[in-house]
Amino acid sequence: MATMTEAELPSTWRALSGADQNEGWRYIIIRKLGPCTLHAGRRFPGNEEALLVSFEGAKLPGARQLPKARGFEVAHVVLPTLSGDTSTIGLIRESQGSLELFSMMAQDIVVVMERSASFTVQEMMQGFLRRVATWQEFMQRPGDQLLSAESELGLVGELLTLELLIEAGVQPLAAVEGWQGPEDGVHDFVLGSGAIEVKSTIATSGFPARIGSLDQLDDAVHKPLYLCGQRLALDPEGTALPKHVARLRDTLAESGALARFEVRMLHAGFLDRHSDGYTRRFASIDTKIFTVDAEFPRLTPALVGPEIRHAIYGVDLDLVAAPPVAIGVVLNSFGIM
Repeated sequence: MATMTEAELPSTWRALSGADQNEGWRYIIIRKLGPCTLHAGRRFPGNEEALLVSFEGAKLPGARQLPKARGFEVAHVVLPTLSGDTSTIGLIRESQGSLELFSMMAQDIVVVMERSASFTVQEMMQGFLRRVATWQEFMQRPGDQLLSAESELGLVGELLTLELLIEAGVQPLAAVEGWQGPEDGVHDFVLGSGAIEVKSTIATSGFPARIGSLDQLDDAVHKPLYLCGQRLALDPEGTALPKHVARLRDTLAESGALARFEVRMLHAGFLDRHSDGYTRRFASIDTKIFTVDAEFPRLTPALVGPEIRHAIYGVDLDLVAAPPVAIGVVLNSFGIM
C-alpha cells in the first residue's frame, strides 16, 4: 500500500466539503488495515475536517478516558455503515485549530497506523491512542518560544547526523523515520536492529558529551548502539539552524520524506516564524562515532544497581581509548546496507 501523501487528506476533505445543515457525517475510506479502517470525514453542520479510525472488535476506552487536546477534539463516533462490533474514534478539527497543523497530525497518524498493520486490533488501538497523546502534549506546549541554546545546539547536531546517514546511502524516508530524538525516543536514531545516540558540543577544551539518563547508553533494547559526537564551533562563516533546516528540506523535497521531516521539526520545537531569532552560526569541526559496548565508559541500570534510579554524567570523548568507527561500518552492523 502506498504511503500517505501530503495532498491526499486535504484533497479528500475538499471533495467532502459542503453546506449541509443537518447533523451527520460524510466520509470516505482512505485505508483498510486488517481490523482497522481509516476514513477522511467531515462533520456537519459545522463542516469540520476529521480523521475517523474504526476498530473491529476492539475494546475502546470510555469517553472520559480519551485524550483532551487543544485544536482538535477526540470523540467516539457512530458510523451507520459499519458493523455492530466496530467502534470508531474521531479526531475532529476545532474551528480555532490550524488546518495545516491538523493535516500534519492526521497524516502522521495514518503513517503510524500503516506501520502497525500486522498488529492485533488492541495493539493498533493502543498505538493510535499513544500517538494522539503525543500530539496532545505537543499542542499544549507554549507556541511562541525559541529553543534554548542547548536545544538549538542539540538539534543542529542531530540534523548533521541525519545528513550524514543520507549521504552514506540510507534512504531518506528510512533515515527520517528512524530519527526519534524529537519525539523523546530513548535514542536519537533507531535504524534496523541498532541505534545511534547523538551528542554535540561547542566546547573548546576536550570533547564533552552530557549523558542525560541511565538509559541513553544502555544497549539492552537496541544493539548495536553507537554514540555519534558532533564537535561544532561558533563561526561567523558557519551555518545557522534555519539554513540547516532549509538544506535538508531541499534534500528531501523529492524523496517522499518531507512531510515526515516537518512533523519531526514541529516536535523538536522549531518553527519557521522564529527563524530570525537563531543568529548563532555553527561550523562542523569533527564527527566521531564510537561503539557503545562493555568497554565503553558508561552508566546503565545494570551497571549501577537497582538502588540508583537516575543519573546525569559526562564523558570526554577525547579520552575514550577505543578508536572511532566509520559510518559505513555502523550501517553494515545495522543490516540496512
